[in-house]
Amino acid sequence: MTSRPKPWHRNRKIRTTPAGLVAVVLAAIAASIAPAAQADTGWRSAGTSNHPSIDTNQGLATTASGRLTVRGYTSIRPDLALAGWSHIGDHDIHDGHTYDAYENLAAGRKLYVVTDSAGRARSYFHRVRAGEKGNNSFATVSPSGTYVVSGEFGQQRRLLVFANPVGRPDGSTIRYIGQIRFDRVVGDIQSCDFVTERRLLCIDDDHAVKTLHAVDLTAPLGGAVTPARLTTELTLPLRGRSACAGDWESEGVDYDARRRVLRVAAIEPLPCGLNTVVFRFTRAATTAGAN
Repeated sequence: MTSRPKPWHRNRKIRTTPAGLVAVVLAAIAASIAPAAQADTGWRSAGTSNHPSIDTNQGLATTASGRLTVRGYTSIRPDLALAGWSHIGDHDIHDGHTYDAYENLAAGRKLYVVTDSAGRARSYFHRVRAGEKGNNSFATVSPSGTYVVSGEFGQQRRLLVFANPVGRPDGSTIRYIGQIRFDRVVGDIQSCDFVTERRLLCIDDDHAVKTLHAVDLTAPLGGAVTPARLTTELTLPLRGRSACAGDWESEGVDYDARRRVLRVAAIEPLPCGLNTVVFRFTRAATTAGAN
């Protein structure tokens, strides 16, 4: 099985047509009357919010105060864009540091930028190894802060594991540790976020149904290969959410552990692709504020 070409993925162009703008308004109306999401594993729908795709079509993360931060085309630093880093992935925030994943398929290496609470940014590089794809779709930090995990696009059975580079000199290498190896192949993982030290939630974009997978590690991270078991956590409730027919594109995942709120972003089908919907879920026993 091979992944289908995605008109918005990586090199999608914003279409600012009148029809598209009208469709976005209609999509917001459709979202307000759409049915509630499934909650197969204890999650319940807690609402949605609409965001401009140009700002939000790549990722989302929550600060310690609960503020939602997003990533999109406008998030790419101009100096990095000029250097060829034309794609920014889904970011993560841990202990006051923001972790961004940059991609330049012609560079032969990946870039991770870590920005501290004072706004000081440091760059760390990973040279693409034999058999590894140049894609850099996301970065997520383990709750302990020890590891950074990222992924490759396409049909995969792994995620890449690195040592957290905080404290290392700007421009140095991010140290490769090993991989998380799945018990089966999964296609087009767009983003993952840690829930606990031994569990991640990852969204795929392999089919019209957008599946959020639970990735349960069978051993602690740190070895060359950490086996993991994949199960379906939930599927995004897309039916009736857009005025446009066609294939959505799943994007960022964020789990706010302090408030136990899960968010998943998806871009509406064209020509409604100017709008990215953030789906919000909570556990049935919790009540959490909306963003």
